[in-house]
Amino acid sequence: MRKFKSALLQRFTGTDEGPVTQYLGCQLIRDRPHRTSQLVQTAYTERLLRTFDMWDEVHTVATPMIPGTRVVKADCPETRSPTLQRRYRSIVGSIGYLVQMTRCDMAFAYGQLSLFSHNPGPVHMAAAERALAYVRGIHDQGLSYCDPGAENRNVLTGWIDSDFAADSDTRHSVTGYVMALNSAPISWRVAAKGASRSPPVKLNTSASAVAQENTYLRALLSGFDRSPLGPSCVWEDNAACILMSKNPVNRDRSRHVDVKFHFLRERVRAGEIKLYKCWGPLNVADTLTKSLPRPAFYKHAPFMHGTRSSYRPFTDPGV
Repeated sequence: MRKFKSALLQRFTGTDEGPVTQYLGCQLIRDRPHRTSQLVQTAYTERLLRTFDMWDEVHTVATPMIPGTRVVKADCPETRSPTLQRRYRSIVGSIGYLVQMTRCDMAFAYGQLSLFSHNPGPVHMAAAERALAYVRGIHDQGLSYCDPGAENRNVLTGWIDSDFAADSDTRHSVTGYVMALNSAPISWRVAAKGASRSPPVKLNTSASAVAQENTYLRALLSGFDRSPLGPSCVWEDNAACILMSKNPVNRDRSRHVDVKFHFLRERVRAGEIKLYKCWGPLNVADTLTKSLPRPAFYKHAPFMHGTRSSYRPFTDPGV
């Protein structure tokens, strides 16, 4: 590392400021004796909440959205309010930065809120302010990584979920995935601006997207000389998807997704990824596709923050 920094500074103008402690509003906290690291946005979150008057005397809530609800187009007003729209867009954009950096637990809420930035109404604003009230309750929360031991070190795991035809306005399916390494998430798909919304006529092909992300992450780790040992275990609640990833036989009704599944099958055969059947309520990615009630949300929240070092649901290798 010293040789690398020396060579870098000989070629480019710069200074060595020592170990990284903060970048782009994100704080990096290392505890080397205990081999743990944290990524938090405490200072940024406090500034955000104070900007929107959500820091003092705020009634905090347990979930980012009201359980079992979605924001819909019917709540958009006929006449836009520039003042409301400006505040709404600022809130949603700020939440989006949190989601992209450290707060994957808010990915579904952000995805829902961002769909109505063009014409938000009072109902949408109330949902956005509720999301801020949730942030206020755990404003110092982030991602915690630890050394899981030699057997589980640098082992990629993932979860996939799809809520079929869940969008009441478009009847599109909402899909999402999360990939984890060393006890906490490192990559997730945010359900926002159509990025993880698929037409309802398609079979769940999010597993193919996970396979692509897994290929990228494994290559990245190999570049750091930390190649993962064994296949990445990915949990999926769609048994048909798992069967198609293993069975090369084409079916007339699955031709429209066959190209994507060819890539998935190749990764399965190469031993890079292995899909397991997971009972829906135990699927961590459930938090990315729907507004869960408090008990279900709290069941997955520790993993989404990295405070639960190991989370392996019931699996059925025979599927």
